[in-house]
Amino acid sequence: MIPTSTPYELSVTKKSGERVPFSSEKILLSLKNVGVTDDVASKIVLAIETEVYDGIPTREIYKKTFTLLRKYSRGASLKYRLKDAITQLGTTGYPFERFVADLFAEKGYQVKVGVILDGYAITHEIDVLAIKHDRIFTVECKYHTNPASKSDVKVPMYILSRSKDLENQWKKYPEFEGKSYQQWIATNTRFTDDAIKFAEAYNIGLLSWDYPRGQGLKEWIQLYGAFPITCLSCLSKGEKEELVRKGLVSCQTIYKNPRLLNGVAIPEGKKRTLLKELRYLYETVMAEGQLV
Repeated sequence: MIPTSTPYELSVTKKSGERVPFSSEKILLSLKNVGVTDDVASKIVLAIETEVYDGIPTREIYKKTFTLLRKYSRGASLKYRLKDAITQLGTTGYPFERFVADLFAEKGYQVKVGVILDGYAITHEIDVLAIKHDRIFTVECKYHTNPASKSDVKVPMYILSRSKDLENQWKKYPEFEGKSYQQWIATNTRFTDDAIKFAEAYNIGLLSWDYPRGQGLKEWIQLYGAFPITCLSCLSKGEKEELVRKGLVSCQTIYKNPRLLNGVAIPEGKKRTLLKELRYLYETVMAEGQLV
């Protein structure tokens, strides 16, 4: 039987400082969402219940849960910390842009980051340009360091006007004839309801943590194995930051081409450990179907 409550009332302290009742059910649900079995979930929840105290920060509960989960399932632990790992990519938007480009690349697109394109009236800086056969996508990336932040309707409204300006200019180029063109917006958090309604009405592609339902950012990551480098436990914070500075934000990218580590200011021993963990991830965990 899976425990769902503690024997007495406790509160937890959120990042905002707000205190809310402790809930074993929330921990249980988070574990079930990453594919943990009932038996493992029961053991982890019971262990957490023995360590919580009144006013415990939610961040501490998260760390305790992750540490326990990692002992039972490396694949599930990676999925558990996905959202947090993306937030750890940095305080600027560029690493997220590079990460989104890597995701499109895994889907077979030719990608470029930080492209300047001429519109009919003005020039536009495009975060990610993705091209595949007869399709051209321009992607605007909205990165938030606060996981509670949302991209509102002003973003797709702006993107619609940019789309018109680009389309009017591209009509002049024969090489774009017959190609399907679509503007996209990608965010690491969520969109407001109005933003979704507006984007759907004007055929603007949206990609957020959980939208479209069942095909959101977390599903793309798990399906294509393009995990953020910040997911890994073998690297220090400084070493992760060094990789991000070099544009190496995806585990899959390094796994496919280990030579990209040449010239990166990380000790050689740590590089070998990193490659060993990546081999385990892609040759063992994914082979067993634990990540999809």
